[in-house]
Amino acid sequence: MTLVNLNQLRDVTVINDPFPHFVVSEFVDPESMDQVLGDYPRITKGGSFPQNSVQGGPAFNELCALLRDTEIRDIFAEKFGVPLDDRPTTLTVRGKCRLKDGKIHTDSKSKLITVLLYLNEPWERVSSNLSKKWRPILERSLHSLMDPMPGMATLPTKAYDALYN
Repeated sequence: MTLVNLNQLRDVTVINDPFPHFVVSEFVDPESMDQVLGDYPRITKGGSFPQNSVQGGPAFNELCALLRDTEIRDIFAEKFGVPLDDRPTTLTVRGKCRLKDGKIHTDSKSKLITVLLYLNEPWERVSSNLSKKWRPILERSLHSLMDPMPGMATLPTKAYDALYN
């Protein structure tokens, strides 16, 4: 089973505005998505958890192993010109969403690259009237650039300088 589309990952172009990032719309192969979703860990609490602290099924665990693989890490490093050879890979898994989750934020400077991989059922973008106060911040947000769809991977580099939720 091929879980990820490495060719799409290799071929994607880095977009530098408003910050360096790219989006791979079908990073997880659509034919494998149902299997990965079915094997996603059953997490009843809110928050993020280290991947190795939760029980996933075979397809989910295979996907996590691929994300830790040097081939994918090397593609990320090449795309952003960031050496990752001696850097740890940290995988976290999202549990239930809480009211305090999803706030627009930046990461710590120790995170060189952040990969957001959406393993969710499709959902419609929620539109609302945004106040003038928040519009400039949201315009720099990665999520203002795309709708998170199942199997999509988004990668902002210099995660401490990129806003996302």
